[in-house]
Amino acid sequence: MAAACSVQSPQYKGYSPFTIDKEEAGPVIHTGVLLHNPNPIGVSLRNAELKVTVNSVELGDISLDESVHIKRKQDFMLPVTFRTTYSSLSGAALANLPAILSGSPIPLTVEGELRVRKWLFFHKTFAVDYQDKIDLKNIQL
Repeated sequence: MAAACSVQSPQYKGYSPFTIDKEEAGPVIHTGVLLHNPNPIGVSLRNAELKVTVNSVELGDISLDESVHIKRKQDFMLPVTFRTTYSSLSGAALANLPAILSGSPIPLTVEGELRVRKWLFFHKTFAVDYQDKIDLKNIQL
């Protein structure tokens, strides 16, 4: 019980390559977010509301509606899919044109909230601000 009260936020460790599906309604981006549960107990990730930006250009929102169990002190891959717009992708490409042309990594930010649960009565919400860089080699069209 005491361990549940001192639950820490899942820690960001990286991402899997991005895949972009071109659909008429707008591009759909698929990736996986590698997180680590630093806690001595397993928890369930119950809810996530996250905003993805690339070098300050918003790409889209991630919403997790299914519960994901995270074992204690282990890494786990959270599959992520979100829809964006062609204008958002174009804006991100234009804003990052120098980095694209030089092959430099592009800053990626994921901000929002994650909510974890243990048992029926313990819930805790964590603010998220994950920073990383996208290597263009990790984007598959």
